[in-house]
Amino acid sequence: PQLVGELVNLHRIGLGDATTLENDGGWYTQLSRSIDSRVNAFDVSVKQSFQNIKIDQMGAFGWTSASDKKAEKSRRFVTNSNSLLSYNRCLDQKKGRLVDTSIHMTNIHHIRRAKHFIYIESQYFMGSSFMWSNSSERDVKCHNMVAAELTMKICDKIAAREPFAVYILLPMWMEGIPDAAATQGLLYWQRVTIEAMYQKVHEALQSRMANSPDHGLKVSDYLNFYCLGTRETSEGSQATGVPTTEDEKLIAKTRRHQIYIHSKMMIVDDEVCLIGTANINQRSLDGCRDSEIMMTSWQPDHLASEKSIAHGDIHAYRLHIWA
Repeated sequence: PQLVGELVNLHRIGLGDATTLENDGGWYTQLSRSIDSRVNAFDVSVKQSFQNIKIDQMGAFGWTSASDKKAEKSRRFVTNSNSLLSYNRCLDQKKGRLVDTSIHMTNIHHIRRAKHFIYIESQYFMGSSFMWSNSSERDVKCHNMVAAELTMKICDKIAAREPFAVYILLPMWMEGIPDAAATQGLLYWQRVTIEAMYQKVHEALQSRMANSPDHGLKVSDYLNFYCLGTRETSEGSQATGVPTTEDEKLIAKTRRHQIYIHSKMMIVDDEVCLIGTANINQRSLDGCRDSEIMMTSWQPDHLASEKSIAHGDIHAYRLHIWA
């Protein structure tokens, strides 16, 4: 018991006085979820906030007509400042069930607010099937908006001749055997999502170069996907036994392994950090499938400006990830 008590002895670790514990401006956080009423008992007050609103009644519910491009106010979101975020209605309804899709909405909101860059880590990345190249696949039920919103943000910045960058880290393949049918199927849907994004960004770049003095622009100036890898040394090898399959022999020879991305995170302009359990796929963002939770955090004293990213603890955290 005495040793356990030492673990929480603030004086012993130098945090015993109030000045040490003070945070410069503190943190703001917001909780978001993907969940429905089959597994969650929504509070009565939250249930009552859900209403089926007709188009001609929008004004009565405080929705604004401001442009979605600037995203500080839109039909779905009301943002009074850079450090406050609220929704006019937070519940959807599917098949008679109340559904909280606020993770999906929060991701969209902060993508629209981005000024300089977006950094993403996700175990899966697929969605926006309505913009896939093959029209026969556009009815696939993978319609979350994240890929489309990222693409629209990039295309807006290209048209405005403004610099912008999206960096997305993914595992080389998801959980499971790489050449199994299920894994290959997921990789296919991920590929067509990425392909659609590249195609739209390329078209925006071609239009800009055709109508301005800018030349030599590439998709990678704005959008990049990464799969991380590492090389094992013979001295540090943890391999056991003698390789027998062709894959095992190849790995034994190259000693190359992927760094598996399992995190689910988005950092926008080093101003706001979204961390949780939700991948960027339909299962996580639908609200009626996997139950997920996400925390959005930011420091109101460290916000991005039109000319600069923020330089608070989130900035330091992002740099530390790659240190």
